[in-house]
This record gives sequence, C-alpha cells and structure tokens, in this order.
Amino acid sequence: MRAIFWAALLFHALGVIGLALTEKFPSPLDELAHYSYAVDVADTPRLFPEFASMRLQELDTELWTSTANYLGHPSPYYHLMGTALLPDVLAGPSSWPVGAWAMRWWNVAMSVAAMALILSAGLSFLAGVKERFVFSASAVLFPPLAVVGGIVSNDNFALLGAAMVFLGFARRFQGGVSAELLMATGLILAGWAKLTAFLMLSGVVAFVEVHSLVSRERVMLGWRQLLLLSAMFVGSIPYVVNLFVLGSPTYLAEQYFVELAAARDITPVGVGQYALTFFRGFLVTWSALEPANSVQILGLCLVLVLIVVGMRAPLRGTAERQNDVMLLCLCSGVAFLLVLPLHFYAGWSVHEKTGHLISSYARYYYPLWPGFALAIARSVSVFARLPLADRFPLLRSDLIW
Repeated sequence: MRAIFWAALLFHALGVIGLALTEKFPSPLDELAHYSYAVDVADTPRLFPEFASMRLQELDTELWTSTANYLGHPSPYYHLMGTALLPDVLAGPSSWPVGAWAMRWWNVAMSVAAMALILSAGLSFLAGVKERFVFSASAVLFPPLAVVGGIVSNDNFALLGAAMVFLGFARRFQGGVSAELLMATGLILAGWAKLTAFLMLSGVVAFVEVHSLVSRERVMLGWRQLLLLSAMFVGSIPYVVNLFVLGSPTYLAEQYFVELAAARDITPVGVGQYALTFFRGFLVTWSALEPANSVQILGLCLVLVLIVVGMRAPLRGTAERQNDVMLLCLCSGVAFLLVLPLHFYAGWSVHEKTGHLISSYARYYYPLWPGFALAIARSVSVFARLPLADRFPLLRSDLIW
C-alpha cells in the first residue's frame, strides 16, 4: 500500500509543481482575481470584505484598475495568501507581481497535502492491490486537480477541506475517535472557502448521517451529529452574513457581467438553450487543456459509466467494508444530483440579470471526486473478476437501474 501511496502522491506533486513553474502568470482560471483579492485584504484586513468596492490589479504598475473583482468568496484563504506579501518572502521572477510566486507555492503545498489525505483515506477503504491502484490512479488523474493545484486559487483551500471530510469518513468507518473532528474541521474549512464545495460536502455528510440514524432506528441525535450540525452552522456563517448585507447568499458583480456580456456580444437565450450551454460547458472543461477534444469527452463518458456501475458493484473484503464504501459512493452521487440543479439555477439567474452565459465547469465538482474515485475502483475490480460474457449484462442492468 505504501508504494502505491507514494507513487501516486509523487505523480500529483510533480504535476502541480511543474504547472507552478511553467504556467504564465496569471492563469486564465481567475488567477488574477484571486491574487487581487489577496492583495486587497492584505492592504485593509477585514473578515467580511465589501465586495462591491474590490477591483482587479494592473500587473505592470501594481495599481488598482477600474475593473471590478467579480469574486465573492469568504476571505480566510486570501488572508493566508496575503502572508506571501510580507518582506523577505520568496520573491520569484522579476516579471511577476509581488507575492505571486510565493502564493503559488502556498497552493502547491495545500494541493499536495490534500491529495495525501485523500490517498490515505481511499487506500484504507480498499483491500485488494488492483482496487487500490485504480483508486489512486483515478484520484490523481482527475484533470482539474492538477490545473488548479499549481496556481493561486481558493479551490485548493476547499480541496483541503474535502480531503479532511473524506479522511474523517475513513476513520469513522474504522472506529477512529478523531473522525468527527476531522469531518467538522473539513466542513468549516470548505464553508469558509467556497459555497459549492460546502454544499456538496454538507450533502454527503447529511446523507450518511441520516442513513446511520435510520439504519439504527435512532431518532435521537448523538454528540457526533450535533458536532457536525454545529460545523455546518459555522461553515454557513459567511453566506448568512451575505444574506443580511447583500440580500443574497453570494455576491454578484452585476455591472461587470453586464459589460462582459456586451463586450462578447452575447445574445439572451431561453432556458432550453441555456441548458445546452450549461451542460456542454461541463464536457468541454473536463480536460486539463480546455476545450476537451472528442477523445477526452469519450473518456469522460467512460468514467461516468464506471462511476454508475461502481455505486452498486460488490467489492472484496468484509460485508461491513462493502457497505461503508457503497454508502460513501452513493451519497457522493446524491450530493452531485442535489448541487447540479442549484448550480444550474444560479447560472440561469445570472444570465437573466446580466445576459452573461455561465457554464458548468467540471472543476467545481472536485470535492466529490474522492467518492467517485472509489466507485471507479469498485467497478473496475468487479469487471476484472467477471468472465467476458457476463460483463455487458452487468453493465446494462446497472445503467438501467
């Protein structure tokens, strides 16, 4: 198990380090906006920024532009990145703005730490060498993880929270005493990083807890459930504050998107056409190098099929371990189905208000990927053990189900 763990972690680490070294700053994946946010809160520290007053920075002059910073995430990640602006911190290439080089290495460290937790948890769920190998490969080969791991992005902060929740599940299913503390900490971290990550992880935790209560015929909440509910409350605080201050859980730089839609000459569309744009965006952003080509999209379709099969496939090991892994896979899938329509509604609302078309980016769903990687490991394992003639009937029955 150790060899698989270290090989997979080294592969991920080399990938994000290579990206950090070679990707020109800023990356098109909102890196300038994340960097500008960090500089802003470093200049005027505050837990709840006034989003409407924040601007993007001009890289050549390091002066503030008149262009609005369209990000509206909670601030802790950006305060952490602000430490890169302190004197005597790693300066980096002379052509880069102050602190950007050090910020990238902060993100590399977070990404590698998160992957180490994910691999440790996933490998502890699985008994066979094949299952462990497939899980590790699936975990590190999710294209968006490498893309954001080497740039300044709060996705890495949220991924660390997701990894802690995943490790908490592994510890809990094995009877570890630190399980709920890990899960609670991960939920709070995700909540103070990004709303989509918080919703997905809260969904997975909630579904697992409900299943636990129902299966044990318990209606009384124990200290574990109360701890996790408290963590969800703490994680939701930024969005409750936004609701009172802005009238919405999240900030929308409305004028920025109106001007962007006009600059791109975007024609308003109906909900049906928007749905096509939304789901097409998920396909074309699956690849690390956007847009994805036909082969990469076919690869995504194969992955989705394996995930569906893996949510029901039997696994080597005890019946208890099979149930635990299946439960986590299924709850990850349910959380995905819960957040996807919310994401669609939010994007459609932005289009109605501003005319801008926002797609569904595959990288938004990375918090659920560890559960999906487990499903892939399950499905590949069962297919490998079946005679060739029995594989298609199993696949057909699972897809119909």
